[in-house]
Amino acid sequence: MRNPLNHVDARHASLGPVQQLLFQAVTIRSPLWQDLKQTLTFGAAVPWDILLGGSALVVQATNAAHAMDAPTLNGAAISAAVLTALAGARLVLRFRNTSGVAAANPTFNAIYKVQGGAFTSAATGNSRCLSLECDGVNWVEISRNAADVPN
Repeated sequence: MRNPLNHVDARHASLGPVQQLLFQAVTIRSPLWQDLKQTLTFGAAVPWDILLGGSALVVQATNAAHAMDAPTLNGAAISAAVLTALAGARLVLRFRNTSGVAAANPTFNAIYKVQGGAFTSAATGNSRCLSLECDGVNWVEISRNAADVPN
């Protein structure tokens, strides 16, 4: 599916790679981007290209260990300059447990700053959300579900 917010195309071919990423960072500040949702690929490492949407679902189909990779922009690592431009941008991450058993708790790349450094997965048949905001350097937790929410 083509992302309607990914405006870096032939019209912006003259932009260098850093300028293209900064252009995308400005796009991410758009309220329209906040409404784009995506389902992330569940595995030992869970990649997240935030250009495809600020809201993501991780379906925990097994109880295997999994780690959230650092977010990327259009598949590329996010530079310090772009992180600065992203200050104030928010992400929502929902973990849905469909495994039939207790799912493993996710671990997070160091760029995520979560309360106590940990997040508890929901019981099977339930989900939990984690909201994060970019402070210009890291993605910092601003809220989470206190208890399980039925799927």
